[in-house]
Amino acid sequence: MMEGGLFARLDDQEALEQIEEDEQLMERLCACVRAGDTTTMEALVWQTGSGGRHGAFGATPLRHMRNLVIILTHNLKTAAIQGGAGHIRCSQMEEEFVRRIEACRSVAQVQALADEVKRQFCHLVYSQKGAGFRDPLLRRAAGYIADHCTEKISLTQVAAAVGLSREYFCRTFYARTGQHLTDYIQEVKIRCAKKMLEETDASLAEIAAFLSFSSQSYFQNVFRRVEGCSPGVYRKNTRSGGIGRRER
Repeated sequence: MMEGGLFARLDDQEALEQIEEDEQLMERLCACVRAGDTTTMEALVWQTGSGGRHGAFGATPLRHMRNLVIILTHNLKTAAIQGGAGHIRCSQMEEEFVRRIEACRSVAQVQALADEVKRQFCHLVYSQKGAGFRDPLLRRAAGYIADHCTEKISLTQVAAAVGLSREYFCRTFYARTGQHLTDYIQEVKIRCAKKMLEETDASLAEIAAFLSFSSQSYFQNVFRRVEGCSPGVYRKNTRSGGIGRRER
C-alpha cells in the first residue's frame, strides 16, 4: 500500500478502485523492476503504451493521467527498493518524477514520462546488479546500452558515456570480453526483440522500428545471426513450446 502522503494526490475513491482492477499489469511492471529486467520492461513499454486506464480518474484528462503516473512511480520505487536499490536514491527519483509529472501541461507529456519512469527504475536495479560485468567500466557501458536499446546507438556514444575515446574503448571492450562492442549492442537489442516476440503481437516491422533497426530485413538478418533462426520461427517455437532454436 502507498504511504498517506500520496493519497492526497488522488481525486476520488474511483481512482483507487481502478488501480485494483489493474493489479496484474502493475505486478508485471514491478517484477521487471525488482529483477532489473530491462529487456522485458522494454517489451512491456511497447505493449502497454502509457498504461492509462479508461474512466474518470481525475477532474480532467490531464489530472487523470497525472494521478495514474504518480501511483505508478510510487509502486515502481517500492519495487526498486525491494530489488536492492538504495532507499534514499529511489525516494529522490520518486520526488523528482512527481515534480516533473505535475509540471506536465499535456496528456502526451505525462504518457511519455510514464515510460521514462518504468525504464529508469528498472535500469537503476539493473545497474545495482552489475549488468553481468564485474568491471566497473563495462558495467557503465552496459548500463548505457540497456538504457538506450530502443535508440540508434553509436560506438562513439557508448565510449563518451564512459569518458573514453571510441577507438580506445572498443579495443578495451574487446580485450576484456572477447566480443566486439557492435556485436554486444546487437545482442542487447535482440534480447529485447525476443521478449517482444514472446509477449506481444507486434509485427516484425513494428519491432524493427521500435528497436531502431534501419529496416525490417536488417533486423531479421541480425536476429538470425544472433539466434540462429528467423524471428518468425522463434515466435512460433516459443508459443508452441518448441525446443531448440536452430533451423535445419
